[in-house]
Amino acid sequence: MTVQTLEGIVGTVLALIFAYVPVVSDWYYSFDDNKKKVIMLGFILVVSGFLFGLSCLGWNNIFGIPAFECSQGGLVEFLKIFMTIAIGNQITASITPQTAVRAASPE
Repeated sequence: MTVQTLEGIVGTVLALIFAYVPVVSDWYYSFDDNKKKVIMLGFILVVSGFLFGLSCLGWNNIFGIPAFECSQGGLVEFLKIFMTIAIGNQITASITPQTAVRAASPE
């Protein structure tokens, strides 16, 4: 598994969790669209940063997590992947069917 694949899975899973897990979706859909986008980007950044940090600490092999290169080039790759995952996450969120929570939220 590559870092790109792992991040893609994480972005998609986050979108689905925020759409379908009752407590999380109730909280998430209480915000307006702009706040929801910022919250989701924040979560993606935290998870991506965690994976990058594990690589720099050398802990990625302990957990079997694919590694970023811990260098300036690795940071650039991290930013590219982060942007790709953010786009994929927003696409997943936009095509996820409306749930009762979503339909009832003030938008």
